[in-house]
Amino acid sequence: MSSLNRSIELAPKDAATWFEKGQALALLEDFNGAVSAFEKTLELSPKDAHALFGKGEALFRLGRDDDAITAYDLALSFDSTFADAAYGKGLAFARLLNYPEAINAFDYTLEYVPGQAGAHYQKGLALNKIGKYDRAIKEFKTALTHDPSIHDAIYQSGLAYVQLGKHENALRAFDQMLEITPTDATILYQRALALTNLHRFEDALPAFDLTLEFNPHLTDAAYQKGLILATLERYEEAVVAFDQAIALGQDDAQIHSNRAHALLVIGRYPD
Repeated sequence: MSSLNRSIELAPKDAATWFEKGQALALLEDFNGAVSAFEKTLELSPKDAHALFGKGEALFRLGRDDDAITAYDLALSFDSTFADAAYGKGLAFARLLNYPEAINAFDYTLEYVPGQAGAHYQKGLALNKIGKYDRAIKEFKTALTHDPSIHDAIYQSGLAYVQLGKHENALRAFDQMLEITPTDATILYQRALALTNLHRFEDALPAFDLTLEFNPHLTDAAYQKGLILATLERYEEAVVAFDQAIALGQDDAQIHSNRAHALLVIGRYPD
């Protein structure tokens, strides 16, 4: 950085050096400094699409999504083929929960970089958010075709299948994820729910137990276990599971109602 600063002292109107400083500051995660350096670049070279993109990236990292979108749009106005700027714009729109605009931006990216795995994956996430689950699954599959390391696309496909009521497909997706991250309690929990939705209760019980082994504070896993045990008329065990959920903080009317019913069935009226 000292060499860049000295270069700027000697040639303060050299836009390229200011641009390099902006890049260096961004790498150092000094995003405010990066924005300032890119703005200086743009004073000297107002149509520099890469400086506008760099400014947009720094603004995005600062959480200034609207300002980032403005910078990305300006970059695209000077270079309509700048796919990275469109991609960044999509990420900013997604963080603003404007999923239709995010999808448009990712589509724009894919026009110029067909098969960009990240754009397919992010488009899938946005489609999931607006309930377009079939389309989301297609995007996740395409993303994985181009980059099999985007493992979350498998998990997100599973969640989309759940929303579509395709629990066998969801179970396969969660099983595939568990081959990669076998101790992830969130995935274990989703797998247990898929088994429950398939009425595979005897398989779901150990799945919830395994979930609780890796995350003992996941209250709903204990509660769901209690519901299954009650369905199987194993009421003593169901009460234990409901008590576990209550002890973990799930203190609502429904769980107390289910616990009371189980106690009544087994004749433990004072409890």
